[in-house]
Amino acid sequence: MVNRLASEYGSRVTFVRLDVGDPAVRDAVDALRVRGHPTLVLFDAVGVEARRFVGPADQEDIVAAIAEALR
Repeated sequence: MVNRLASEYGSRVTFVRLDVGDPAVRDAVDALRVRGHPTLVLFDAVGVEARRFVGPADQEDIVAAIAEALR
């Protein structure tokens, strides 16, 4: 699903994937307070967390959150 969203919004939204098992990104995982898998954190244009999805999420809910963050 994320690949589809990245291709649809790629010019307006930056998607970053972190492998929570990779020690090199441990600080980022901790700073983002990732506690479940999968976790999707959506930030607005100024870097404020706009929405967080933990566990499987409906694509419609994610698309709505992206649209809201882009306003």
